[in-house]
Amino acid sequence: VHGLAFDKDDTLYGASLAGYSIYQLDTDTGAVSTKVGPPLGNADDVAVAPAGTLAWTVGAFSAIHALPPEGEFQVLADELPAVNSIFYAPDGRLFATRVFGGDALYEIDPAGIAEPREIARKLGGLNGFEVTADNKCYGPLFFKKNVVEVDLETGEVRDFAAGFTTPAAVNIDQTGNLYVVDYATGEVTRIRMSDGERTIVAALDPPLDNLAIDDRGWVY
Repeated sequence: VHGLAFDKDDTLYGASLAGYSIYQLDTDTGAVSTKVGPPLGNADDVAVAPAGTLAWTVGAFSAIHALPPEGEFQVLADELPAVNSIFYAPDGRLFATRVFGGDALYEIDPAGIAEPREIARKLGGLNGFEVTADNKCYGPLFFKKNVVEVDLETGEVRDFAAGFTTPAAVNIDQTGNLYVVDYATGEVTRIRMSDGERTIVAALDPPLDNLAIDDRGWVY
């Protein structure tokens, strides 16, 4: 599983390249069921819209796919080689990045009508990112060892936290803590966004690729 995302009911979804599927994961029992099977479910990352639509990146097909709660499979964008990470903002705006084959951040039309809007390029590998309610994008630069804040309108990039080895993904909890997973070291670091205080909350076997936080503040 490469990408993880919770919906509003705390159902966890996992994106699998190897399994060509989007999985539904029961965090209490560990049970796994297939939400979208192969080949359409081939995914590097998955996101859940406030209204429940699933969207996922399909780097192998240079596309972004989606499945509304009550609807049919959609192609939201194509011609995005190596598209990698994806996230729905709280207001329903959709964003995605290319990390290894283009290095850029885009806004994607959730209806799949308008062409993707390029926000910034040559960032340094903006991987598993998050967009906050005030429309700020926070994410790790896989190749530059730091976490940045990106202005979604201008594309301006500002340093937020440095000193990682290979940061792969971030998530923000309900109390203003940003969590970073380091692909190379296996460390999960909590950063208090108000003052930058850091705590290593877990040291796991690397590599670590992604994470998700439920409504209780539990990190997966």
